[in-house]
Amino acid sequence: MAEPKDKMIRNRRVEMNLTEMESQTLTQYCQKNNIQISDFIRRTVFKEIMTKQYEESPTLFD
Repeated sequence: MAEPKDKMIRNRRVEMNLTEMESQTLTQYCQKNNIQISDFIRRTVFKEIMTKQYEESPTLFD
């Protein structure tokens, strides 16, 4: 049985390096749109993953 959403704890860390310009751009974008950087990155990464999985999944006529 799946855990309720409120009990899903994010306890795995992923790190990445950015240039100063990339970091400033990301920070400014998130501040302008009033979103958290971690939330933006998480949504963007998983949107890309889900899109790729959908494109690569077999279809009825493959």
